[in-house]
Order: sequence, then C-alpha cells, then structure tokens
Amino acid sequence: MDSIKNYKNRDYFYILSLNIIGNCAIWIQNMMSSIIASNISTTSMMNSIYQAAITIPFFCAFIAGYIGDLYNKKLIVSFSNFLLFLCSIVISFIDFKNENDIFILIILVGLFSIGSVLRMTVTQSLITTVVDTSFLKKASLLNNLGFNISRVIGLASAGYLMSYFSIRNLYMILSILFLFTSLIMFKIKINDSSLDGNRNRSKSKGLIHLTTHSSLFKIYSIDIFIMFFNGSLIWALLPYIAKSQFGFSSEGQSDLMAILGSGSLSTLFFYSVASKIKVGSSYYFIISLLLPLSIFMISITENIYFIYISLFVFGLVWNLKVSLLNGEVQFISPKESITRVISLFFMVMYSGQFIGVLFYGVINDVYGINTSFMISGCALFIGILLVIFKFKCERQMEYL
Repeated sequence: MDSIKNYKNRDYFYILSLNIIGNCAIWIQNMMSSIIASNISTTSMMNSIYQAAITIPFFCAFIAGYIGDLYNKKLIVSFSNFLLFLCSIVISFIDFKNENDIFILIILVGLFSIGSVLRMTVTQSLITTVVDTSFLKKASLLNNLGFNISRVIGLASAGYLMSYFSIRNLYMILSILFLFTSLIMFKIKINDSSLDGNRNRSKSKGLIHLTTHSSLFKIYSIDIFIMFFNGSLIWALLPYIAKSQFGFSSEGQSDLMAILGSGSLSTLFFYSVASKIKVGSSYYFIISLLLPLSIFMISITENIYFIYISLFVFGLVWNLKVSLLNGEVQFISPKESITRVISLFFMVMYSGQFIGVLFYGVINDVYGINTSFMISGCALFIGILLVIFKFKCERQMEYL
C-alpha cells in the first residue's frame, strides 16, 4: 500500500516528469556538443580534454550538495534550469568551424555542466523529501530509469535533429525547454524540509561519521569509482571512436550512443527483479562481471552487430549497478545531510570519469583503441575482484 501511495504522489510525479524533460534536453545538448567537438578536433586526446572539462564541475558537486541541504531545493532546481537556459542561448549564437573553437566550446559546456551538476544533485535529494523512506530505494531506481529514458531520447535524436535543423535553431529549442522546466518548478507545491526553521544548519556530524566510519560507504565509493574510471572509455569517447574507427556520421554516432542508452533503458523491464537485488550479493557480482565481458567482446570482434549487443549489455548492467549503488547510499545517509552525501558520491563517480577519460585518451592515441578496450576490461575485472574481497572482509568483521 505504501508503494501505491508513493506512485500516486502528485509532487513525486511532477518532479520525475520535469526531471525527464530537463534531462532529455541536457542529453541532446551534450551529444550535440560532443559531435561538434569530434568534428572540429583531430585527436582523441583533444576530445579527452573536452570530455574532462565537462567533468570538472562535478568536483564542485559537494558545494551544490551543501547549498541544497541548507536552502530551498525547489528554487535551486529552478535557478539551475535557468542557468542551463542562458548557456544554451549563448551557444546558439556561436559558429563552431575552426579547430581553435573547441576551447570556446569547452568553456561554455563547462558552465553548462555546472548548472547540470547543481540540478542533478539537488533534484535527486528533492525526491527524498516527497516519498516515504520505505520507498526510497525504488524511487532512486525509478529516478535512474527516468534519467536513462532521457539519455536514450537525447542520444538517439541529437544526430538526426542536427541533420534536419540548424545547430542554432536546435540550441534555441533546448533553451526554451530549460526555461519551461525552470518556470513550471515554481508552480509545484513541495514541502521542502530544508525550509524548516528549526533545522540546525550546522549539522554535519552525520555526514562526517558516514564518510569516515561507514565501511559500506567506502566500498560503494570504490565500486563506483572503478566503474566510472574504466567506463569512461565507452561513455565519453564513443562518439569520437565511432567517427575515427568506423567512419560514422553524426547519425551513426547517435545510433551507437542510443544503443548504449537503450541497454540502460531496458532496466525498466527488470524493475521488479532489480529492486530486490542486494548490493554485495552473489547475483550482484555475477551481473557485474558482464561489464568487463562486454568490453572484451568489443575489443576482439569486428562484427558491428556483436558490438551493438555488447554496448546494449554494457548499458543495461551499468544502469542497474549505478541505480542499486545510488539507492544504497541514499538509504544509509543521514536525512539532514542527504544532499551532501549524494553530491559527494557524484564527486567520486565523476572524478573516476575525469581521470579515466584523460588516461584512455592517451592510451588510445599511443597504443590504439583495441588496447584501450583490453586495459579497460582487465581493470574492471580486477576491480570487481577487489570489491568482492572488501565485501568478504566486511562480512567477516560482522561475525566477530
């Protein structure tokens, strides 16, 4: 009955819907920018620098979390959407034709990423204020599914939209979507617990205790860091790989990213099963092993259909793991500092991606793409074994 009540929660429905709309616009714009970057740059290293620059704002995620815990979450989400609106408007008036223009693109997309970070962290914590604690893990899983619905739509449509409309017009349309979500958020009545006058703003003991004493939080952080470090080869460099390795057009680049996103979206069909999988269980580790296996398959095959299948499996397992880990972190987080915990976890994720995208950019330029995939797969496999070992040690400590 509690689950039914939460599914019918009007505030939860509005937040989830606006989140999907806003994320669609973000993914379309990110994919467009990646395609533009791959077209005006000549090396994977330059693309790596571009992707790393996008990730840098995530190091400020803790600041976003701190703000989200202290002030009106609804207003912060509206402000972040308005910042995305301004960035899209500015980008729409710039032509990207020369190789040096990538530096202008890096700066503008970096500012866009700051708004995305603020929006992502606070929106996720905002959901926790309108659902019951018993529904929190499922809400996190649904939020990640919504995120990946947006990813599929954004990645699949960006290249095709660019073939039918001018880049300027597309950025203008996206800016209107950001402005729409910013204004509509004001109309939603949300009981934001961060507005409670009795709330002690200096409370941080729960956060400090969690990050310094919780062995589970440390294990979850190691797991997610290893995933994002090695997964950066797929998520961040795939548009460049599709263009340089397979000679794909912008539509083809979108197709590969859409297949990857479709795998993530397919988690929806396993929702009832996925919500019952416990992080650290045997099923969790068996599923985790599919990540390095799919990367190995990409590295050893030249059949494009096997590559499609591998990307689909990778996207499916990736979203499942990220959703489960996000839900567990939110579940063990102190309520008064949950936004900061979420933002800290995001920092761990994207620091892994930041370092990984630079690392694999160099490896790709020096040793080639197949070597990059082999290293990524091996590192993921070893990382999974490390996490298994850490969980085993944790269980032994519980018995003592």
